[in-house]
Amino acid sequence: VYQKTSELWDLFRGKLFILLSYVFRILPIQSNKIIASNFIGKGYGDNPKYICQELMEKYTYFDIVWILANMEDEMPKGIRKVKINSLKALYELCTAKVWIDNCRKELWTRKRKGQFYIQTWHGDIAIKKVEMDVAEKLPLIYIKKAKNDSSMADVFISGSSWASQLYRSSFWYSGAIAEYGLPRTDILYKHNESYKLAIKRSLKINDNEKIILYAPTFRSAVNDEDISVYALDWPSILKAFNQRFGGVWHGMVRLHPNVARFAEKLTLPAEILNVTDYVDMQELLFVSDCVISDYSSCIFEFAATGKLGFIFAID
Repeated sequence: VYQKTSELWDLFRGKLFILLSYVFRILPIQSNKIIASNFIGKGYGDNPKYICQELMEKYTYFDIVWILANMEDEMPKGIRKVKINSLKALYELCTAKVWIDNCRKELWTRKRKGQFYIQTWHGDIAIKKVEMDVAEKLPLIYIKKAKNDSSMADVFISGSSWASQLYRSSFWYSGAIAEYGLPRTDILYKHNESYKLAIKRSLKINDNEKIILYAPTFRSAVNDEDISVYALDWPSILKAFNQRFGGVWHGMVRLHPNVARFAEKLTLPAEILNVTDYVDMQELLFVSDCVISDYSSCIFEFAATGKLGFIFAID
C-alpha cells in the first residue's frame, strides 16, 4: 500500500511540476543564477563542485544554488541551499540561467529557451555497461528520464575520447561534447601537501601513514541478504601491503551512492574506515596511495596518477 501510494504521489507531483514549470515562465531568467546538483542531492561534490568552486574563486557576481536531499549538509559560504523536488527547487530551476548536473534530471523537468544545461556526468572510462547498453534491464521510467535529460543538455563534459564515444553510442545524445577533461580530476594532480594532510587528519589518519581505498561500483542484483560481493579480506590485504611495500597501511571503504545503504552491513575490522558518507570522492582519491575497485571509472582516473591500482571483482 505504501509503495502504491508513493508511486501515485510521484505521478501527481510530476504532472503538477510540469504545469508549474510553464507557469513559472512568466518570471524572468536571472542571468547570474546557476543551479547545481550532485548525484540527486547527495551534497557538495563531484564535477559540479569543482566547476562552482572555480567560479567562486574568480568571480563574485554569481548566485549559486545547490539542490540537496539533506538540508543539514554543509555548503561553502555563498552557495544557497534548496530542498530537492520542492516547489522552491522548481522555482530556482525555472529562473536559473545555467544548470549543472552529473545525473539524470527528473522526468518532469522542462528547460526554457535561454537556459543553458551543462551535463558533466559522474564517470569517464569504465568497463561496466551503462544506459542504452543495458536498456533491456533498465526501468522504462529511467529510459524516459535519460532521453529527456539528453534532449535538454546543451553540452556534455568529457574526460576522454572513450567517454565521448560512449555518450554518442549509449546516452541517447547527439549534441555538443566538450572533451576538456573532468573538472573533478584536477585535484589528483595538485601538489598541495597541507590540503592532503588536513583531509587525512579529518579522517584521523596520521600524516606518515598510507591509505588503501576500496571503492567498488554498484550491482543492481545485490540485495540486503547477500552483500558478500563487497567484502574484502582486509587482514590479509593489510599484511600483504605491509610486507610488500612497508610502512603502516590503513583501509577505507566507500560504496557507490546507489548502494550506500549496505555500508553499515559490512563487517569491517576496527582499523578500516567506512567513508561511504564522505561527500567528495575526489578528496579520498587525492589522499589515497592505492585504490582497489572493480568496474568503477575511479580506478582509471586514479591510475593516471601512476599510483597503485587493483581491479577486484569476485563475480
